[in-house]
Amino acid sequence: MERSESEETVHIFTQLGEYLIDSILRGESIDAIKLIVQEGAPLWYQTESEGMSALHAAAYMQNTELVQYLIDEGAIWNSVDNLKYTAADVALSFNNETIYTIIRNAGIRAEMLLTLLSSRSEIEEPSSLMIRSEDETAAASTNAFLKSRLNFIKDKNGQEICVVKVGDEEIGVMMGWEQGIMQETVKNLCEDHPSSDNLKVLNIGFGLGIIDTLFQALPTRPITHYIVEPHPDVLQYMKRLGWYQKPGVKILERKWQDSIQDLLEVGGFDVVYTDTFSEDYNALRGFFEHLPDLLAGPESRFSFFNGLGATNALFYDVYTHLAELHLADVGIDDRFFQLKRSYSLPSATVPASGHSERRLYETAGDIVLYLSTNQPNPPVPFELQDQMTPAVWLTRLTALANTAQRYSKPWFERIWTVTGILASLILPAVLYNVIYNHMNVRGADGNVDFARLSESRMITFALFIGVFLFFFTPIAIWKFIGRKQVDRLVSKWNGADRMNYGQNASSTWKAQSPGIFRNSTILTISLPASMKPTSFHPNAYLPSYINGPIDPDASYYYPYKSEPGLPRMSVIGNVPLHIDEKRGFEDSRV
Repeated sequence: MERSESEETVHIFTQLGEYLIDSILRGESIDAIKLIVQEGAPLWYQTESEGMSALHAAAYMQNTELVQYLIDEGAIWNSVDNLKYTAADVALSFNNETIYTIIRNAGIRAEMLLTLLSSRSEIEEPSSLMIRSEDETAAASTNAFLKSRLNFIKDKNGQEICVVKVGDEEIGVMMGWEQGIMQETVKNLCEDHPSSDNLKVLNIGFGLGIIDTLFQALPTRPITHYIVEPHPDVLQYMKRLGWYQKPGVKILERKWQDSIQDLLEVGGFDVVYTDTFSEDYNALRGFFEHLPDLLAGPESRFSFFNGLGATNALFYDVYTHLAELHLADVGIDDRFFQLKRSYSLPSATVPASGHSERRLYETAGDIVLYLSTNQPNPPVPFELQDQMTPAVWLTRLTALANTAQRYSKPWFERIWTVTGILASLILPAVLYNVIYNHMNVRGADGNVDFARLSESRMITFALFIGVFLFFFTPIAIWKFIGRKQVDRLVSKWNGADRMNYGQNASSTWKAQSPGIFRNSTILTISLPASMKPTSFHPNAYLPSYINGPIDPDASYYYPYKSEPGLPRMSVIGNVPLHIDEKRGFEDSRV
């Protein structure tokens, strides 16, 4: 059966696209790739099996020159493969900052252009080249959100949370774990403010009231405190908490877009904060444009909850830079603060005796564990979960702790050591006089025989050495044997890991046996480059094959969901840019 003209065109594009991607993966020269592109190979094409584009392939090959060329020729910076990963995600998986930055900067340029186009014209024609996908759920539609029921509950850790039902899933509107973030925000907004004695505060979005409570708890309460909150369930929650009776607090029961004229008439705010839900970046940018008229003057301060594209590392980075540019455009001097939240992890100090726990990173590539037979073993670190089952982890840690403890008798060793120190000092001092008198160092005429004096001192020193060796040689041999047993055990595991995962992909284990005055066994696991956490923002979602942030719990965002192929134009309402990715983080002692 003959193909139609359109089918033949699709077939040609498919063949050219496959040939282009295969050529990149084979490592063909840049000139050969350019020739294929010039012959009409589509840069937008993605393989059916993986959804890989030419840009994905170039990033995988870590060919910086080729990535730049493809971007210059119009490759789609935010196209996602079948696993929902962009080419920039692939670059991050290699910690290749140069390629990542090229793609990121292309995204910033593209989104700036789209923002400019969308602000100058209304897109009404169905034949428009801009692809728009509407999300009418409560997560991305303000109208749907305002009609949805909110639940104010406590999670299993006792944290107060506010959630909304979206399909079969509950999404956090406001979470108790944000307390620390809000504290730092209020500190940066209000600390050393020139008008701290008579602040006028505006907050858009009440949620659980965390930041508003912090504003009210300032040493000098704001003289005027406006809160804009449209959701009826939140308003009822505020009434139950007595916010309507607080002095100086004024509540506007509608969306900020419907309240902006009233707010502009008030104006003169010293502090402005916004943390809305179900609004995209266009809405946030629209709020930016009102800031010059809302703020009192150059000393006023503004902040917002930065959830811009937080479901993906690339999108987060692009839209954070985009926000910086748009804030600068309205005359706001911006500074972004990266806040690291505490997840009940132990401090970076030596823990108390008998505790099995994980220390914070000494370096980005080291995991330090303190093990004891008296405490349960810590769980498998998130960096090792792809290489080690909980059963193997438990077996290793138990064997290590037991082996080390066989050569550790803390109280006996301490008593023996203290006794040895005292004996080494006291016994020679006491016996020195006996030796001195016995050897008649001082003759009958009262003169000192310096030869005998030297001999008596040598005997006393030899006695000191003998006592010292008597007490400390056995314990040194005892500890040496224990350390060798532990080293042999760890060396066996390192060899097995290298056999299973290769020299460059396996972690390296090192162990320190318990000391005389330290009960715990110190296990240091050095991660290979492919497993070390990146320095990317801890609040950004990173795919499974990309190195996670140093703070593992902070990467709990659910992945950005998009169909493979042409990506949606995110600036004009088709990627969830400013929805609050507020999953309930679980505090964990690890």
